[in-house]
Amino acid sequence: IRKKVRLCWNPPRGSKDEFANSITLGLKFDIDGKLTESPKNLTRNYRGSLLAFEAARRAVIRCSPYSELNPATYDVWKELNLVFQPKNMVR
Repeated sequence: IRKKVRLCWNPPRGSKDEFANSITLGLKFDIDGKLTESPKNLTRNYRGSLLAFEAARRAVIRCSPYSELNPATYDVWKELNLVFQPKNMVR
């Protein structure tokens, strides 16, 4: 998922310091790999930019569906927490 999302990542304008912290997104999928709801910000003590969170959320939505996920293991990936390092998302 992370590799695919990197292709959809479009960094927001702003200070690089705003993107130094990691962001954790909560994702929920249906069995076809489509998002069932908008990604949630699960980051504890988030000190980064709301712009970085929004960019990560948009990238995950833009790349959906994730048809490469194996339906046989749906119980494993139907709900995932994806950790983003915005500074490492540059293509």
